Amino acid sequence: MEKIFSEASEKEITRTIAQMFNETLIEYSDCDVIIIGAGPAGLMAGRELCKNGIKTLIIEQNNYIGGGYWVGGYMMNPVTVRYPANKIWDELGVPYRKISDSLYATWGPHACSKLMHLHVIQVLDSSSLPNLMTWY
Repeated sequence: MEKIFSEASEKEITRTIAQMFNETLIEYSDCDVIIIGAGPAGLMAGRELCKNGIKTLIIEQNNYIGGGYWVGGYMMNPVTVRYPANKIWDELGVPYRKISDSLYATWGPHACSKLMHLHVIQVLDSSSLPNLMTWY
């Protein structure tokens, strides 16, 4: 059978992951703001802070960002907002559907991805504040 992927050892993969995580810990051990939680509010706060040149670290205990926004309503990916919150989606470039004059819908993962992409926000997922307190 023909190989699809090039060779990379488990040792090389593990070292790469650990090195990148440690680089982030070292770089962000001196940051201006730490936000606890990478749900919609935490991501928006981080976005605004970063837009204003404030070095920001977001700590998220889950292994994904977006909180309930990622999984959407009723554990389905679509999320809804009421006017005028859709203007934030316009600003982020998130495509959405107008349901009525007051209701708009989009895919939660798409909105979270757009939010992370536009500004330099550093998120440490699968982390909790007590675990990280020792290095502050």
